[in-house]
Amino acid sequence: MHYEPMSVDLDFLSSLDDGLISTDLLRRSGVDPRGIECLIGLSELVRLRRGWYVTATEWKAAGRDGRYRFMIRATNASSPKSLVAAHLSAAAMHRLPTIGNWPSELHTFDPRASGGSTSRLITTHRSGPPAETVVIDGIEVVALERTLVDVAVNECPERAVTAIDAALRRDAVRYATDLRQRGEGEARLVRPALTTDTLLCELDNVAPPFHRARAESVIRFADARAGSPGESLSRVRMRQGRFVIPDLQVRFPDILGSYAEVDFYLEGIRKAQEFDGKVKYTRGAIVKEGDDPGEIVWLEKQREDALRRQEAVESFDRWTWDMVLPLKKFCRFLQEKGMPELRAGAAHARSAG
Repeated sequence: MHYEPMSVDLDFLSSLDDGLISTDLLRRSGVDPRGIECLIGLSELVRLRRGWYVTATEWKAAGRDGRYRFMIRATNASSPKSLVAAHLSAAAMHRLPTIGNWPSELHTFDPRASGGSTSRLITTHRSGPPAETVVIDGIEVVALERTLVDVAVNECPERAVTAIDAALRRDAVRYATDLRQRGEGEARLVRPALTTDTLLCELDNVAPPFHRARAESVIRFADARAGSPGESLSRVRMRQGRFVIPDLQVRFPDILGSYAEVDFYLEGIRKAQEFDGKVKYTRGAIVKEGDDPGEIVWLEKQREDALRRQEAVESFDRWTWDMVLPLKKFCRFLQEKGMPELRAGAAHARSAG
């Protein structure tokens, strides 16, 4: 016999808890267990954890990062005790990017635990001093500075630099905006921007027994000028391949009535480089949503030609994710493009670890 669940406004239920829907709420709305399974089978509900769901519409719109945040919140809601999101889970809650997939479990911090532990849904960390926390989307999360240090200590340079670059850049923008809004007379009231020194002080406070040198190297290498996760990964790959690190976000004025900004630039050999193959036009909103792709490519070619005519750029290299993710492939690409390599001594000193 065909079963039809009772009609229920899933969008309304979804709005009650920022997307999360509990079994209890569904039952109080007239949907019994069989109805829940039917809604899942009809691709209207997605089960996150036992007892917690999200609408298929919300799940699709959330993207990779948002889906992991849903999983974090559902796991936290399912726990009989209060949890503190930490490490990569905290990074996700702080809206920081990562390279690769997010973990499948929730990482938590509990200094009272007798030792670190892992289950199918939760990994608990206990190392380090007590951490300051903030509340994000209704759950307790390790504060940003400690989160970044934990990621620097425990994750690979690709993940760590990407997260720290993004945090530095975002907070630099926040600080500049706050200063403009407050004015010079109230500058002292503006919360200072996150800096490399801030994170190094936090690293001293955590005093990790392992990977301290690698974490410090990653923190010092991070740069607020990196404009995207792909640019951060590209820079890490250049370092791992022992290449000279270019200057970042270099602007060239008076290019076709505006200015062009390139991701990477080596002044000595006049080499410009772009992670995604798109010259960044930061004035005039030249490229608009819905513009013809062929027109956009033509505009990019026009600007590249203008840069060459001014002798600002002699060569222009572009790459995308499929090129930069495999280290050896990217290194071969850079070698073929004439990217200068570091001398042996300097290369060793700047190793990403």
